[in-house]
Amino acid sequence: WLFYASTEMNPRNPIWRDVPALNSYIARVQAVLQEGSPANDVLLYWPIYDVWHSDQGLNINMTVHHRDWFEKFPVAALAGKLWQNGWTFDFISDRQLAACRPDGVNVKTAGGTRYRAIVVPATIHMPVATAEKLAALAKAGVKVIYDSSLPADVPGLQNLDTRRAALKSALSAAQPAPDVEAALRTTRSQPEPMTPTHGLEFVRRSNATGRWYFITNRTSKPIDDFVELGVPAPGVLILDPLTGRSGAAALRRQGRLSAVRLQLEPGASIILRTLDRYASGPRWQYTNATGDPVSITSPWSVTFLAGGPQLPPPYETKELRPWSAQGPAYEVFGGTAVYKTNFEVPAAGNYLLDLGQVAQSARVRLNGKDLGTVWCAPFRLTAEGVQLNNTLEIEVTSTAANRIRDLDRRKVLWKNFYDINFVNMDYKPFDASNWPLAPSGLQGPVQLTRLSAPAAAAPARKAPARPAK
Repeated sequence: WLFYASTEMNPRNPIWRDVPALNSYIARVQAVLQEGSPANDVLLYWPIYDVWHSDQGLNINMTVHHRDWFEKFPVAALAGKLWQNGWTFDFISDRQLAACRPDGVNVKTAGGTRYRAIVVPATIHMPVATAEKLAALAKAGVKVIYDSSLPADVPGLQNLDTRRAALKSALSAAQPAPDVEAALRTTRSQPEPMTPTHGLEFVRRSNATGRWYFITNRTSKPIDDFVELGVPAPGVLILDPLTGRSGAAALRRQGRLSAVRLQLEPGASIILRTLDRYASGPRWQYTNATGDPVSITSPWSVTFLAGGPQLPPPYETKELRPWSAQGPAYEVFGGTAVYKTNFEVPAAGNYLLDLGQVAQSARVRLNGKDLGTVWCAPFRLTAEGVQLNNTLEIEVTSTAANRIRDLDRRKVLWKNFYDINFVNMDYKPFDASNWPLAPSGLQGPVQLTRLSAPAAAAPARKAPARPAK
């Protein structure tokens, strides 16, 4: 059975050629995300009984295409508000909450992870056992915050009056909070400023010396700024999961916290490791441009290396555009082509090479030297040692979309699998004949930006206290 949302990751898929670069990225990110423990401050109660008491009843499909099971309830708005303002949280169920225990003013889950507060969104139905557990945790010193109102009823009808009385008793000492964030600030919880100030999204983890951050810029604006972290950090290391480059970050003190200089283009991601000491070793090499980008305008030759249904003829062009725009013989091709050009620069040195729009991945060589493989935005690489006269080769690999489109338009029997059940998103027979033509190849513009000599990053001078959890 072939699922419509899966990827056929095998040698028959053209993109298989550059999968090692994707796997290297995944390996670096997962090495961080699987180390240590969650470093979120808040447990956000998931009111499943309100969902079951809704007009949808007990049979609710929790799908990504129809999210009424989440978005029509107050928990969604509260989660969105906390997320946008930089508060870190994990959801918790009634059963998970029952296994929690107090740990000083913190709460510890069955897995041993500590949190600073429990937040209950506006909830109508809550089991008595859950309300009693929350009351016991609050009595032990754990911060329990009810958003705007207290639960009003119990789920189900059995022993209704008795359970309603028990719920009222369990909630007798609780008070709703008109402002959840103000209540959180009375704890030692600290929101991450990077989300409200720069629109960055992140995952935060604890390790032996501080925190791991996986940060991504999903906005449309590039960022080159000192970004404040929500924890003190006398030293911070930067790791680029795309290339494996690493180094000590440039820091600034901002009160008891630290701000780290980040350069993130739209779509880019980075990994930070905060330390309880100054960062030693090589410094992170920031991209410091000395001028404006200059487009490469020399002619290009395009030669097809691998793919099918057959290799189209090579061609030359003065204007970069995807090979899929060259005509019928090129529209149906899925595979790899090399774009090659010769260009000059006024001064030798280090440059930032921006490939512009790439469909879908590219291996880059400059003067025979491998610069790396790019498969996601931003399609940029650092080109060191650019000479006055240069040869640039860009091997671009597409997906199989246009080839599959062509097969279905010609009604070729290619979905020839044993016990076939190959459907589209609507669970109708899969048919790609009406797909729009997918751009395949290099559209550019390919640009070079001169870089200055690498700038050293200085660590913060005074070490703040080590973060406590």
